[in-house]
Amino acid sequence: MQARRFHSIMRVMQDQEENREEKTEDFSFMKEKIKEKPLNKRKIVSRVLLTLLCAVIFGVVASLVIAFLLPRLQKKITLEEEPEMIVIPRDERIPETESESESETEPETETEESTEEPSTEEILSTEPVEVADLLPEQQQNLRKQLYAIGEEANRFIVTVTGVKSDTDWFNAVYSSEDKASGAIVANTGDEILIVTENKVIRGAETVKVTFIDGETTDATLKGADGVTGIAVLTVPVQSVKEETLQEIKTATLANSLNVTEGTTVLALGSPLGTNFTVLTGSITGTGESLFLADAVFTVFQTDIITANSGNGVLVNLDGEIIGFMRKENASVGTIAAISVSELKSLLEKLENGLEVPYLGLYISTVTKSIADEYDLPQGVFINSVEMDSPGMEANLLSGDVIVEMDGIKVTDAEGYRTALFEHAPGDTIRIVIERLGSEGYTKVSCTATVGTSE
Repeated sequence: MQARRFHSIMRVMQDQEENREEKTEDFSFMKEKIKEKPLNKRKIVSRVLLTLLCAVIFGVVASLVIAFLLPRLQKKITLEEEPEMIVIPRDERIPETESESESETEPETETEESTEEPSTEEILSTEPVEVADLLPEQQQNLRKQLYAIGEEANRFIVTVTGVKSDTDWFNAVYSSEDKASGAIVANTGDEILIVTENKVIRGAETVKVTFIDGETTDATLKGADGVTGIAVLTVPVQSVKEETLQEIKTATLANSLNVTEGTTVLALGSPLGTNFTVLTGSITGTGESLFLADAVFTVFQTDIITANSGNGVLVNLDGEIIGFMRKENASVGTIAAISVSELKSLLEKLENGLEVPYLGLYISTVTKSIADEYDLPQGVFINSVEMDSPGMEANLLSGDVIVEMDGIKVTDAEGYRTALFEHAPGDTIRIVIERLGSEGYTKVSCTATVGTSE
């Protein structure tokens, strides 16, 4: 009986469990049924319109930005690809016949007006006269006008300072400064270019330029020539105050090929060791030459006293530069300067940041009279060849006479330098020489690779 009762209870419990599972399944099925949410068409349209509006605004802004920046970007890219080159026109010597014809047109007869005293303007515009011959008042007016010319020209003079660091015996670091004068020779609108001495800035950690109004700014090296010792610095225009830009000016490089003895000149810079000095004097000699590698320069000697550390420029009565001072070639205690006309091809290279071509030949011109007297070919005589120079590598020798370069006849040192400056370092140049042998002079052709001076 108990066993039967136990089975009955178990059957009842199983039935109850089965009924509970069926109810749970029905309940879960009903709860998990998902009903689709209806679409909100208004919100979708709003989002589409907002996206289209953003796209329109982005397109308009992008078009404006491109329209504004594209011309400037194209201009910048064009400038980077084809930078505008600085060109310095070359000078030509004025034939003496022209000056003679001008003098012939001057009146030869004296009139009653000729007894009148000349004005200061007439004194400055005619041949130099002895100051002692003038009346005291005329002397005073003359000096005032000369110094006025110098003061105006001083606006293109600057002081260049090279700052170097070194250590003493106790390993203490100290700074030293070298100073020299410089001249503003160009203003491109983006940069101011200044000619100075390379020895002042060689090895300098920083280079500073001080203008006529005392304003100082940093400068960097644009180019330098190891032969002449001339360097060109660059100063960004944007780094110079507007007030200073109004005070300074750019120098004019004169035609110095016809400068003669007795010409009145002014020395600017630091001829006495102090910058922005104005000294007056005259040219006492134009016949001396300076022989450097690949060049022969005319040297102007003056009667202007100078200091051992002095440097600067010579200017004429128009305030134009006619020469750059070179103390190494001055007479004892007086100023000497290299003719600026013969430096223009070099300055053009340096102002454009180009390397100066170099062969390392010391040359002189074989004129027709010299050729006839010494039985030499007419051309450019090689006095000597620098060691380890491109000229030596091309087997050029002392005593050779250059008669042709790249198929063009060469008759003097100026023509040689012109032909050389048509090339850049790394170019090859074909040189024809006349070389002396057992049977006299014979033509020899060689090829030289142009180098650069350090």
